[in-house]
Amino acid sequence: MGNKVIMEDRLFYVTDEHGNADQQQEAGHGLYMKDTRFLSHYQLRINDEQPELLGSGTSSSYMLTTLLKHEVKDVGAVEVKRSTLLWNGKLHEQLQLTNYFLSEQNVKLSLQFDADFQDMFIVRRYRTGEVGERIESKVNDSSMQLSYRGKDELLRVTEIHWSGEPRLIKEEQMLEYTLQLAPGETVDIELVIQPIILSEAGALEKEAGQAMLTRTASTGAEQIKQGSAPLSTGREQAVHSSDPTVTSDPAVTEAVDLPTFIEAQQALQESYIHWAESNTRVTSSSTLFNTLYERSLQDLRMLKIDIGYGNTTVAGLPWFATVFGRDSLITSLFMLPLHPSHALGTLRTLAAYQGKATNPWRDEEFGKIMHEIRFGELVTTGQSPFSPYYGGVDSTSLFLVLLVEYVKWTGDLSIVNELDEVIKAALKWINHRCSNNDAGFLTYEQEAEQGFPNQGWKDSANSIIHQNGKLAPAPIALIEVQGYISYAKQGLADIWLKLGRQEQSQQLALEAKELAKNIVNYFWMEEEQFFSVALDGELKPVRSITSNPGHLLLSGLLPKDYVVKVGERLLADDLFSGYGIRTMSNTSTGYYPMSYHNGSVWPHDNGMILLGCIRSGLNWEARTILSGLLHTAAELTDQRFPELFCGYSREECDKLVPYPTTCSPQAWSGATTFVMLQAMLGLQVDLLQGKISLTPNLPSDIAELNVTGLSIGSGELDLYLYLDEQNDQTYATIMKNTTGLHVDVHPLSID
Repeated sequence: MGNKVIMEDRLFYVTDEHGNADQQQEAGHGLYMKDTRFLSHYQLRINDEQPELLGSGTSSSYMLTTLLKHEVKDVGAVEVKRSTLLWNGKLHEQLQLTNYFLSEQNVKLSLQFDADFQDMFIVRRYRTGEVGERIESKVNDSSMQLSYRGKDELLRVTEIHWSGEPRLIKEEQMLEYTLQLAPGETVDIELVIQPIILSEAGALEKEAGQAMLTRTASTGAEQIKQGSAPLSTGREQAVHSSDPTVTSDPAVTEAVDLPTFIEAQQALQESYIHWAESNTRVTSSSTLFNTLYERSLQDLRMLKIDIGYGNTTVAGLPWFATVFGRDSLITSLFMLPLHPSHALGTLRTLAAYQGKATNPWRDEEFGKIMHEIRFGELVTTGQSPFSPYYGGVDSTSLFLVLLVEYVKWTGDLSIVNELDEVIKAALKWINHRCSNNDAGFLTYEQEAEQGFPNQGWKDSANSIIHQNGKLAPAPIALIEVQGYISYAKQGLADIWLKLGRQEQSQQLALEAKELAKNIVNYFWMEEEQFFSVALDGELKPVRSITSNPGHLLLSGLLPKDYVVKVGERLLADDLFSGYGIRTMSNTSTGYYPMSYHNGSVWPHDNGMILLGCIRSGLNWEARTILSGLLHTAAELTDQRFPELFCGYSREECDKLVPYPTTCSPQAWSGATTFVMLQAMLGLQVDLLQGKISLTPNLPSDIAELNVTGLSIGSGELDLYLYLDEQNDQTYATIMKNTTGLHVDVHPLSID
């Protein structure tokens, strides 16, 4: 059953299938905030034994539910229902113990805690460094403090609060409850665990969005059997929440109580209900797609984060629970059919961290959009370059692509004016880097000592490989990056024209067309009738057959005959597995199906190609990819697209083969579901031109589709689609249109 993970804003929690965290395991169990493990050990025992697992899961995305039993066979059992959630900067857990014996039972419940406060990179054994030290724990009748003073002079504290009156074993950091349970009786125990960062000056930085407050012991309301008194701090404590600034001024205080589990659960559920209602609603004749859509919607809500500039998404759980340039941008691009406003937080966050200087330690350059940001001790002490790190060659162009698409979906030009200097700096960086070779391509090479040798989305060290098995020497020009740039420049040209910047518009349009022409001239492989994945340091094509050229379809600038050839090649048997398009052809040097980037299948990669198929009119190809992704979803027990899966075909293995260490949920994988929706609608939006068009294209697995509240511009569309199986045509009815624009509906044409 494996590990379980939940997340809420800056906190995420990884447990084993029993709901325990064990720091002796290499799975990285624990409660994390700001790339620091604030709880590394949390074990539950019944009568000094680990109870037997009945089942566990995260069916609601945001809550982990674990069912355990301590049984005497054919006599009776004590059941433990363990419910865990994260809310408002805290972990809340409710333990419900029920006696299923026929007689009264004396039950000893033991809970043991520890925190190693390790930096995420140390937990994962990626890096080592000089770190701080644990300091003495503090315990009183209702709370425990585990503390650590870092090399960055920050005091990191884990506060644990509990209900009831357990026996405290301080030296073992353990609570022992002695419970007398009548037959059929249930007892509830609650815990709240809160990570805190304390500045040298004495102020506590919290992840909840609260003002400074003082927490005092509560008098309590409802009492539960065996002394489950309401949770409180049992003391006074000044707390500050502003992020990232930490203040030491304790002047403003407000008394509050810690919420109960039910209160936290209700608030969390309400936030998810509001999220669902504020986004595009979808139902279909396919239970599979309905479940996939609902799960993806929940996961994208869970993966939201705000690091100071509006909501964006982390890359994935558990180890990429932070903002990544590429991942957050592609996820936001995919979420446009959900609601275009989701792009704003991503654009503003990445704009705030745009490169300001030349710093080889971080691969930073003026105008460059960051790759990844971290907040752990190794970063705050300057021992790791991720503060942020800029070693991504595609983030800057994808930033401009998202901006263009957001404007097309909304008609909102104010964001262009707001980010005008950011856009100019990004274009300046792109043009400067493109001037480094005669062909005018954007290239990369590793500069930071601890940076990445490959800096596209396929960033494995072996992902760019020649036919002779040798790795391509840098500087490397990736084909998809050139496509992003050409599309971004053409889109910005349209925006500048709308803003009356005619000369700038003409120049960008000219550069976009010139780059598109050079892509064909340099990357096209006549013998293979396909584009190469990259050019090496000598501008020689890397002749691997990969999925990367599929991203070119998004640009809309390729000649039609090349578009058709790319579409055909992507769906040939050596690339298309039946579940999706592989990252590399099974005939190319370096292919192996269980690799990370050289033969596996990534849902988001297929999503990018799907977007290109919509734009390029490749309707049959779009339907085939859709069907493959639906077959994939059918093989997943939780209908949650993983980060990737192995590239074995449906003929090679009778079931989907999972990748051993995939992240799940993964933001851009979950958001691929929304691209699937856009592909079924054949929806293209360009409010700069005043155009909305549909080419409805349901796969054979889905006979009907209802879409409600699809936000475009200042209005919404409600749509109904149905598939006529006799003539294999999908028909669309526009049930509501408040956009103020005519919607063109085109009949499906499959050549």
